[in-house]
Amino acid sequence: MPPAMASRYEARLAGSYDADTLEELPVYVCVTLAVNGGQPLSWPYEDQVKGDVATVMSRADDYATQTSAGVKVYADHTVRDDAEYIDRLAMDDTALVQLSLEHFCPEMTAAWKTLQPAVHAAATRAAEDEYNQTHPAKRFPDGRYTVGTKAGMVLPGTYRLKGPLADCYWERSTPSGESIEKNFVTNAPSGVTVTIRAGEGFTSRGCTNDDNRWTRPSSSG
Repeated sequence: MPPAMASRYEARLAGSYDADTLEELPVYVCVTLAVNGGQPLSWPYEDQVKGDVATVMSRADDYATQTSAGVKVYADHTVRDDAEYIDRLAMDDTALVQLSLEHFCPEMTAAWKTLQPAVHAAATRAAEDEYNQTHPAKRFPDGRYTVGTKAGMVLPGTYRLKGPLADCYWERSTPSGESIEKNFVTNAPSGVTVTIRAGEGFTSRGCTNDDNRWTRPSSSG
């Protein structure tokens, strides 16, 4: 194994390994991208790896054979994927992914290139959602929120959604639930902007998606 890869694996193996979390060892990319009809392809290098890497491969191989995720890598290395499977491939160490592809499964490089944008987007959303659980949010999806500076709230300020938008409902409310301002946006080609203040409630329905969430610019106060 190349020294650069070995040092990265050593750091990752110092923690726990769980095959269905987002922070997975990138050798899992090779195993799961090599799934065809629910079964992993043969491993010509299987007898050449030992120790921790072999353990990781074994765990990942067990997981790959048990999953019912809808992904296939075809003979031309194109990929059919679904959202759940993309989430499970959300790697957080791009350099190690590339080393894994280069040395373990180079034939999967084209497939990974196809998946990578969606994988990184899934990882970003997961990290964002985790952050929002322990901090006041500055970027968030549809839902009902309190505006403030505690964990689980959204920070006061001016928020924007990119356009085009259609059939989007938002509302600001007083602490006792009375409406301050609301709007049902039927068609907003250039997006919408809303300013929310501490102590208010804020509700959003049908406005956001994976790529477009309420976002507070860093200069907003």
